[in-house]
Order: sequence, then C-alpha cells, then structure tokens
Amino acid sequence: MDLLIDTIDLHVHGGPDSIPRKQLQSEIAEEALSNHMRGVVFKSHVRSTADDCTAINNRLGKTVAYSSLVLNDFIGFNVAKVERELKKGIRIVYMPTSSAKTLKIFDKNGEIRGDVTEILKLVAERNVTLATGHLSEREIFLLVPLAKKLGVRKIIVTHPDLDVCKLSADAQSKLKEYGVYFERTCYCALQSDRNFRDIVDNIRKTGVEANIISSDLGQSQNPKPVDGFSEFLQKLLAAGFNEYELGVMTKLNPLKLLNLMDEFVSRFIRDYVANEQIKQKTRYREPVVGFARASNPEFLKLKGIVRPSHKLPSDLLSNAETVIVIFLPFSNAIIDGNASGDKPSKAWSIAYTETNELLDKLTRNLAEELKATGYDSVGVPSTHHLSHAKKDFYDEKELYSDWSQKHVAEIAGVGKTGVNKLLISKYGCAGRLGSLVTALKVDATPRDSFEYCLTKRGIKCDKCIERCPVKAISADFFDRSKCMEHLVKQRKFQEREFKDIIPTQTCGKCRCDVPCSKQIP
Repeated sequence: MDLLIDTIDLHVHGGPDSIPRKQLQSEIAEEALSNHMRGVVFKSHVRSTADDCTAINNRLGKTVAYSSLVLNDFIGFNVAKVERELKKGIRIVYMPTSSAKTLKIFDKNGEIRGDVTEILKLVAERNVTLATGHLSEREIFLLVPLAKKLGVRKIIVTHPDLDVCKLSADAQSKLKEYGVYFERTCYCALQSDRNFRDIVDNIRKTGVEANIISSDLGQSQNPKPVDGFSEFLQKLLAAGFNEYELGVMTKLNPLKLLNLMDEFVSRFIRDYVANEQIKQKTRYREPVVGFARASNPEFLKLKGIVRPSHKLPSDLLSNAETVIVIFLPFSNAIIDGNASGDKPSKAWSIAYTETNELLDKLTRNLAEELKATGYDSVGVPSTHHLSHAKKDFYDEKELYSDWSQKHVAEIAGVGKTGVNKLLISKYGCAGRLGSLVTALKVDATPRDSFEYCLTKRGIKCDKCIERCPVKAISADFFDRSKCMEHLVKQRKFQEREFKDIIPTQTCGKCRCDVPCSKQIP
C-alpha cells in the first residue's frame, strides 16, 4: 500500500536556508515526484520561496513545488512587498513564526493593525490560504474572525498540538466553527508519544474534513521530509484512520488550500464514489467527469432540441460559471448479467436505483464542499423521477426533461449520443449521469469531433436497434411512448419477482451486449 501517491505535503523546510537543512529544496521536490506525490509546499522563516519554486518547477518540467511566505522580520507587514510576492504565485501566507514574540499583529489598543488588515484583504482578493504561524491563542482568536469577515476563504491553524502555539481542545472546537483547517504534523508527533496521541484525539474530535496532515520536516536531526511524511501516514493508518480519511487530509483538503479546484473536483468525485460503493451492492468502473462553461451557447440550443422549457445553467444558479457532469459506468458484471432475456436482471434493477441515489448525494455534497470554499453551487437531481413513480401511463410531455442529463453531458465533453439515444462515454453507455452547476471557473473539457456511435459513423451496426424488446429505436427516431409502456411493464415485473428491492422503470437491453456497452467502439 503506497499512501504517498497523489498526496501534498503543505509544510516542508529545505535548503538553502539560514540554518542547516536535511536536504535542498530541489532534492525534496525530486523525491516527492519519484514517489508519485502531487506536490510539496516549501516554507522558510527568512525569505519567500516563490522564486525557488519557479526555478525547481522549470527544471523538473512539472509543477511539484508550491511556495509560501512567512511574515517575519525580513518582510514584516509591508503591504507593498507582500503584494509583490503574491503576484509571483505564493499559495500560503503565514503570520509571524520566529518573529511572533516581537512582531505583534495588534496595536496598543489591542486591535488588529491596519497593515495586517490590508494584508488580509490581499489574501482574500488573491484567494490564497492564510496560516496562523506561531501566533498565540489570543492572537488567533483576533485574527480568524476578522479574516473571515474580510473574505479570506481558507485558513490553516498551524500545528495546534505543538508547544510553541498549543491550543486546547476547547479552543480548537470553537475555531472549527469558522471553517478552519487544523494542521497535524509529523514534526510534532516526533516530539513524544503523548503528542501523537493528542494528534489522533484532536483529529477525531474536529473531524477529518477539518484537518490536514503535513510533515513540517527538513531539520537536520529528523528524517528526510518524504520519508518522514510516509512514516507518519503509516502510523496514522495503524492508529485507526482508513485510506479514505487519510486521503481527505492529504489530498482533497490540500487541493482546496492550494486552489487546485479542477483537480479537487475530479478527486472528490473519484474518492467519494470509491468510498460510498463499499456500502452498497452496485460496483462501478472509473467515473468520467467533464466540465462545460455555463455561457456555452450550446445550452441555449437545448430549448429547441429538447423542449422550450429546458433550463439554462443560469436558471439554476444566477452566477453560474461551470457545469460539472459525472458519468458512473456500471461494472462489467452488471452489464453482462443484464444481456440475456427481455427482463431486467435484479442486479441491473438495483444498480439503477442505487446509482441515482448515489449521484444525488454526490452532487449535493460536492456542491456543499464548493460552497464552503467560496463558490456558490447547486446539485441537479438525477433524471429518475419516472423511475420511482407508480403511474401506469405517461403523457408524451412527461417524457422530456427540463434538464437533460445526456445533452448536458455531451456539451461537457463526457461523451456522444448514440442511435440508442443514450450517451456513449469512453467507458460506454451502461451507467448513469449526474450534474451540478457552480460559480467555480474551470476550463472546459475538449469535445471530440468524431462520432462514437458506429451507425452514426456510417459503419453498419444497428445492434441496439435489434436489442430493443419493443422496437422503439430506429436509426432516426426514438418512440418514447412505446419505450415507456415497456418500462412500466418492467416495473410491474420487478414488483412481482423482486420483493426485496425498490422497483424501477428500467430495462437496459439497448445498453447491454452492444459494441458501445463498455467502451467507444
């Protein structure tokens, strides 16, 4: 088990520095890359690491090193100098550390200094992360509420288990209400077994979603940062944290804190599905995720293609910037098990319901995560309102959606619509779709210019047409009413035969045992 893959260590010290360090920053970055880590953040008490990280990344040909700025005496609270460093790509701004006892953030009246306030405004404007450094508990409780008020979205409470700035469990509980992240470090754990036990207890009390794991290593007497980080994760695993929980603290939360939001969205979806499917019967292959700009004129065309009442992204979220689409492809076993006969298999019927419910939870929870990071978002319920209905007849107008998941997915580059009127993704058409709309700006997923469907490419296939039990599919027409009449019969069949599941109006024969079931043919 390699716990380092895709992790980010947000707190690393490397040379050259004013004091001896275990390794050069460049050596640490190379080791992180060779161990398949996503990145490391370099911290120095005596200078900005922005220029160092730029040089390292240029040499490696990949962005692995991220920079931070500590407001110690070398820069203090000089607003102009801080702004200059932020323009270089600083990702984390620390309050004073080695200068914390002499460089106070408050004035003689006990209020936050004006220059500190201006720096907080810059941090908010640039949407970078603020870290509390070695501030006292009193200073932290002055700083955090003001920072949040000024629009700072992401705040790290720096190693609150370390003696230099130790916070009580009660203080941590109060700070959690502000949506901060608590940093738990290997350096602190190395000081004593008691420290490690405190770290474990405090993570459990505050919740993994409010914590990050870092090394804070680089000291000459301690393990090398990458080695120490790995050992710390193994120790936390042995203490009862599972891989998913460690992933939240070393992958998901760091991606948010470094504002790598497109990567965060994709990883959140992948990890969420992997964790949730353990609790259900249905299994999936790799999720397919696509992004579309909310301003894409293709959305307006859906009012003509689907129906005039089809919604635009801005109808769902006034400040919409991006539409995120998720396709969950069923496992091969589920697809193969539904290939024979004209009745849906039990596993397919269960998969239909479980996947719709999972997608609804996933899009809702992802929207909440994005909102907590400062981006308005709304999950769109999966198109399964017909699946749970008990009606035996549907008017034609009820068979069209005001938010067509498959059409939206095509705009987002998730796949192409086949003759079977289903979306064919890179993992085929056997699965379910979900989506959400967000104010987060993400680059659009490129769309392929060629058709995925063999028939649409001019290659004789028509397998889905032949597979349809009621001949509702033709090369240029889809009889929705005939399909729906058949689905009602399938629901009644499930009500009779599958007493222990929620009956659904599903069939899936045109998705199974066809060239596009599991891949682009």
